[in-house]
Amino acid sequence: METEHATFEIKTEGERVFLRTTRAGVNPAAVLESLLEAGVTASYAQVEEILSLEPGPWRPLDRGEEDFRMEVRILADGLSAEARLVKGSVKSGPEEDREKRVRQILSEAGVTFGVLEEAVFALAREQVPLGTWTPVATGIPPKDGVDARIEEMAPDPGEARGENEGSVEKARVDPRERNLIRNVKKGEAVARKIPLVEGQEGKDVSGRVIPAKKAKDVRLVPGPNTELSEDGLTLSASAGGHLVRENGRFSVQRVFEVRENVDYGTGNLECEGGILVRGSVAEGFSLKAREDLEVHGIVEGAALSAGGRMILKSSVRGMGRGVLSCGGDLFVEYADQCRIRAGKDVRFGKALLHCDLEAEGSILADREDRGVIVGGVCKAGGTLACTTLGSEMGAKTIVQVGLSPKLLEKKGQLFRKKEELLEKEARIRKNISFLAKQAEQKGLSSSQELLARELIALSGRVREEIEKAESFLQEIEKAIQSAKNRGEVLVRGYCYPEVTVIIRGEALVVREVLEGVRFVYRDGMVRLLPLKD
Repeated sequence: METEHATFEIKTEGERVFLRTTRAGVNPAAVLESLLEAGVTASYAQVEEILSLEPGPWRPLDRGEEDFRMEVRILADGLSAEARLVKGSVKSGPEEDREKRVRQILSEAGVTFGVLEEAVFALAREQVPLGTWTPVATGIPPKDGVDARIEEMAPDPGEARGENEGSVEKARVDPRERNLIRNVKKGEAVARKIPLVEGQEGKDVSGRVIPAKKAKDVRLVPGPNTELSEDGLTLSASAGGHLVRENGRFSVQRVFEVRENVDYGTGNLECEGGILVRGSVAEGFSLKAREDLEVHGIVEGAALSAGGRMILKSSVRGMGRGVLSCGGDLFVEYADQCRIRAGKDVRFGKALLHCDLEAEGSILADREDRGVIVGGVCKAGGTLACTTLGSEMGAKTIVQVGLSPKLLEKKGQLFRKKEELLEKEARIRKNISFLAKQAEQKGLSSSQELLARELIALSGRVREEIEKAESFLQEIEKAIQSAKNRGEVLVRGYCYPEVTVIIRGEALVVREVLEGVRFVYRDGMVRLLPLKD
């Protein structure tokens, strides 16, 4: 057999095969292909070695004992390749030559990246069963980018109450406790941005780059009453209120508005800002606003609280359990059987009936031609002015002006505390005296000595608390004395019997119907004067 090419020749003489080149730079792959077509097995290394020699002379080839064939396939995703031995053996020639042959076949099949060295080793040494596909290369899959996202940090009302915990007890939530307001405090972080993660490109077994999915960015958009951190990753509330997210933008509403009634449809409401109710408040429900509170409809047997002003444009029927409390001014059109506490003035439109009312400021009828106070107890730090005080039926009515109700309450608390401390001090001294006599007569045991030391130390602490209470009481008394000319009661219309007027601790009980009068404190007593003096 003789095979001739332009650059090399192959001939056989019996069982021997010879190869010669006619010029330098012959491609070994072309020679091996011609040899295989002629049915001759030779190692890549041997052919490469002959081609590296001087062209011209015939050089013998050592034929392998058997033919060698290997098939390669690249899987559809391009990220892995497999190979199998089809027939024959690769045991001819050195191990390095057999491995080169495996690599050559892989390269010719397009497998150039991620080749598994252990697979090449196993195939070259026939450690893989004939005809069995085995992985020979693995690419690098791309890592898709992760989109940026916005994470809301303020829990929704259901999460805040724990309704999502799944327990039976949590499921039995009072239907009134379904606050719809998503409260946030000033300075509280309400949302944060989780930055995007860039993707990483991959590479298939042929060495081609596989692009990764690009991550999308997103902006954390501040709205009213929110502020963004310098790095753009954290959004905080610049004021307390109700958190709202609309069209991807966060804002804090300073006033939460209820367009209908407060009932089982809304539940009790509590807001870090203000609350505006355009409807009514049903019996048994509560409203709590850290700032102002305004209700346009009727309030029945409800508890209302505001850190700022409270405006109640209709009637309030307390039914003995209604509570109104605010830190600022309070306006109510009509109130019946309510407990009312105001940090400043209380103004009313029509009437205050049978209320327990305390105002740090004054209690004033909103108009000079109307304003009735009947029954209950009304205390004001300043002035009380109304059109009618008491009733023809002799309803017991008590009004007290001129001193801060909170100051008087604090005085009472301190006085009671002082009395308790004095009693405690007396008991301690009695025990100390007993132990002193015991020590003189027959001495004290170690436990008695320890008790005596503890009692002496306790006596000193109690004495300090007594002196502190006395100091506070003196300060309160000074404040009371400084208000000696403060406070008066003005009745523009009629004042009826069974009305008691108290000014700076002195009382006057009205025994007859009076018209157009004012009550003032003069010379240590309450005096009655004409309205226009």
